[in-house]
Amino acid sequence: MTALLLTWLWLTAAHAGTPTLAVLPFDNHTGDEQYDALGVGIADMLTTDLSHVAGLQLVERSRLADVLEELKLTESDFIDPKTAAKAGNGVGAKWILVGSISAIEPQMRLDARIVDVRSGKLVDAVSAEGTRAEFFLVEKDLALALTEELGVSVSAREAAKVGRVSTESFAAFKAWSEGLEALDQGAIADAERRFERALSHDSGFGDATARLTELEGTLKAAQVIREKAMDAEAKRLFVAFDAYAADPVDDEALIAAVKDLRGAQTLAASERMLLGRKLLNLELDESVRTGTGQWDVSINEVGMWTVFRAADELRERAAILSWGQAFVERYPQSPQFNQVRQSLDRLIELIKKEERARTADVEENRRLQRREQVLDSHCTDEPDLRRVVEPCNAWATFLRDHPGVEARDHDLYVISLRYKATGHSAGYGNLIAVATDRGWEVDDLVRARDETLPKQLEAAQRASDRLKDIDAEGYRPYTARSDLGLLRKGGRFDEADRALEQMIRKWPEHRYTWHARKDHLRAFGDTDALEKLLAEMLASETKGDDAKRYVEEAIKDVREDREDVEEALADALEDYAGDLRSAGLLGAAARAQEKLWREHPSFRKPPELLLRAADRWARVYEAGAPARARALYEELLRDYPDSDQAERARRGLSGQAR
Repeated sequence: MTALLLTWLWLTAAHAGTPTLAVLPFDNHTGDEQYDALGVGIADMLTTDLSHVAGLQLVERSRLADVLEELKLTESDFIDPKTAAKAGNGVGAKWILVGSISAIEPQMRLDARIVDVRSGKLVDAVSAEGTRAEFFLVEKDLALALTEELGVSVSAREAAKVGRVSTESFAAFKAWSEGLEALDQGAIADAERRFERALSHDSGFGDATARLTELEGTLKAAQVIREKAMDAEAKRLFVAFDAYAADPVDDEALIAAVKDLRGAQTLAASERMLLGRKLLNLELDESVRTGTGQWDVSINEVGMWTVFRAADELRERAAILSWGQAFVERYPQSPQFNQVRQSLDRLIELIKKEERARTADVEENRRLQRREQVLDSHCTDEPDLRRVVEPCNAWATFLRDHPGVEARDHDLYVISLRYKATGHSAGYGNLIAVATDRGWEVDDLVRARDETLPKQLEAAQRASDRLKDIDAEGYRPYTARSDLGLLRKGGRFDEADRALEQMIRKWPEHRYTWHARKDHLRAFGDTDALEKLLAEMLASETKGDDAKRYVEEAIKDVREDREDVEEALADALEDYAGDLRSAGLLGAAARAQEKLWREHPSFRKPPELLLRAADRWARVYEAGAPARARALYEELLRDYPDSDQAERARRGLSGQAR
């Protein structure tokens, strides 16, 4: 590991404190080698489960594996917080999780430690245990315990997703873990066999099925790449270099092959990378040169230049920095010296710009701003009253915990209105704390909490008492409709559901029953049920009023509310992508832009969003970015071949095909 590469890893770390977690494979401390692979499986399951939590971003296994390989970490390194922090820096994580399987029998025990990447210090430790037969519950317990220690809130829906069990078969889990380990080691065939064994133990093991399907796709893709790489030109050069390695006597044949490599226009960058390294592996003397004149250079120089150019095209930063540094130090008189130096200067300046943005907390500030916009939209525009309290609470807590985030007193007023609509008085504590901290007037909030809402809850209780006598003589449909509204304002939604059912049974065709049904469904944003209600009303001849119009308006209102939420979320993500791009964080901007396309394809014209995502990736200077751009350009041409953006996509592809 060169000092330059370590410097790069430090520069690319997310020092802005982004809530990103990287989970390293767990160590096996049971003393039984047959359980070594379980650490990989536990880490993968934790990564999958925690990825369901919106407030936490997980590092993909593939990204983490690349950095671990670069750092050449051994099993013992995983336990060292300082070394773990290096791995975290390499993938832009705020925290990194190191853990161990302390025991399997008689009780299974998992221990985990959270390391702060910036300081390399231990933040906290958690553990979970249970029987081996319930290993899947032990892992779930550890996942939820981690969110608590990290201070990440988990909604009921997210907790349900985390709690989903992929398999209850320990044998299937063990075989699947061994498959993952084999995959990490490049043993593709062995991995395939072990995934198949996992499925033989539990045919419903979704993770194993997914891995096997993915692996089969990888094998097919690898075969295609291999066949492409071994076309006539590439194969001839590989054979020529191998022949010289076996019998290094025919310098003229080698020089001719090297000249062909320099002039090759059809070889992919990955192929040229392999050929350049093969040349360097010949370990030739510098006196073995290519010819005469300006381009009379050593074959070693050609090899190193070829590797550097390929790394530059593939945008593999670590390789660019290490090979570029080696080239300028070894060949300062080379005709390519200035080009290499310019590429290095450009990349180093880009890394410095990204680091300045992170040091200035630009990425963190943009993320916080987007988080505030998302909570705002969910609290303000969500048409279902059952679902507004959680985002409103989260928004109020967010504003309380982040005094640096801009907010208006109107924001608190909006949250207050939503609390009033649901009878949620408990949330006013955060609102009053935010207003007090920011020097705003709190009288209205205090009055709402101490006077208005208590009266509202009392009215809901009286309505509940009256509805118990709904079958009594003298209890009218109008009163029932009114009492249903009071129950909803008191947050007694389940009770309102039951009362509506009683009203429908007693007065199935009364106009106030229809109005009550419309009010109820509108309050919970149930478009499907509203449309069903409208169809019933249109088929009925007993409604002599304008209730149908009211239902149609309710349907329109709910749809507009849903669209408002969608548009607000898309707006927030688009603003986020633009801000990141302006700050020079091009990789993060490209990921946000692609997320906008995937999650909100109707926000703009789909091909326009897709093209923008592809163009963003085409400008990103990091490994994998050219392939990502190419894949998006190809997706646009496949799905929207006649769009106005298709020609630009073709030009983008031609620029990628180097």
